[in-house]
Amino acid sequence: MNWPTLPAISSVARKEFLHIYRDRRVLILLLVLPPIFTLVFGHAFE
Repeated sequence: MNWPTLPAISSVARKEFLHIYRDRRVLILLLVLPPIFTLVFGHAFE
């Protein structure tokens, strides 16, 4: 099996980071939703 090399993995990670950074809606969702879900589930299990 041919394993991906570190430069290949880093280039894909860089490409995905740039796509997320350019799309403001996704960036907002990534920054806002985790704290909201933490609060909602924390309140639900209380």
